[in-house]
Amino acid sequence: MSSKQVENIMVIESEPVIRQEMAAALDNDVFVVTEVSDYFEALWHMNEVRPDLVIIDENLPMMNGWEACRCLSETFRIPTIMLGCDADSRAWTKTLEAGADFYLRAPVSPMVLCARVKAILRRYKKEAATI
Repeated sequence: MSSKQVENIMVIESEPVIRQEMAAALDNDVFVVTEVSDYFEALWHMNEVRPDLVIIDENLPMMNGWEACRCLSETFRIPTIMLGCDADSRAWTKTLEAGADFYLRAPVSPMVLCARVKAILRRYKKEAATI
């Protein structure tokens, strides 16, 4: 019997259909997904869930995804993927300034989403092991 470590992923997305699609793409024997609709709901669940990685949509209600990412990054230091619609370099600049690790343009295929999440988590584990 293998002892796989399960990773907790939090998806912060205001659109229920998109949130459910991302959760379905990630919900497997490696990831446990928590779905929330905005930054404040994410904060509410943060200590309970203790996510290993957060995926944030750039267009959230009440507090946009960029500001939410900045706050989560400063407070919790969690690896983050921003999800949005921009195709130009401004999105990457905003992503880095907000403290996120990667920007994925929506719609994103389930295979690409899973691969990117796994890659970022591998990098963070490797960095943590060397500290």
